[in-house]
Amino acid sequence: MRALRAPFTAAAVRDLVRETVAADSEPCDPRAMGDAVLATSELATNAIVHGGGITHCQARLVPLGVEVSIDDLSPALPRLTERPPGTEAPYVGGGFGWRLIQQLALRVTVTPHDPAPDGTPRGKRITLVLPLY
Repeated sequence: MRALRAPFTAAAVRDLVRETVAADSEPCDPRAMGDAVLATSELATNAIVHGGGITHCQARLVPLGVEVSIDDLSPALPRLTERPPGTEAPYVGGGFGWRLIQQLALRVTVTPHDPAPDGTPRGKRITLVLPLY
């Protein structure tokens, strides 16, 4: 397992995924690798923009691909965004990264962190398993 050290940026998360996959002796499908990097980049960006920032990030190889976990500060759960009715393409309002993540990942798990002793929420961990082979 590889863990990312601060500063936590989307570019650093992409590099972590590439380095983790490069450590595997089995070559992966280049298109699947691109999809894995895209999904983790979206997840990192969401954590930075909507989750109050990344507090921890790790990646490891699993039998079907790569597992990436990102922790952020927000207890709010991700949500799907629909294109507003009557909006013409391309819609630049954002909010479609979570849908993309769900389409590219084999598994998505959202785990809230235990609350602080005073009951204050402490954020969450989102884990993706992304296919590579």
